[in-house]
Amino acid sequence: MYPGKFGIPGALGNAQKVGKALHATGTELYLGLPNGPVSYGSAHAVPWANVLGGATQPVTTFQPGTGGLPAAGETFGSVIR
Repeated sequence: MYPGKFGIPGALGNAQKVGKALHATGTELYLGLPNGPVSYGSAHAVPWANVLGGATQPVTTFQPGTGGLPAAGETFGSVIR
């Protein structure tokens, strides 16, 4: 699982630490990308249908500077609870 696949935005790059943090619910797999592809890192909620069945349901992206999160910090997505 990496950027550009399963509905996760972005492109795979070196040292992004894809999946350094993972969390699962009954409907989504949360995946942290603390070192890219955006400046402060990101986290994505990927529907299980995308992961298991090849569906293309929308992925929710969390990253500093959007959705009320402050545009600051380092390695956002290193921990997901």
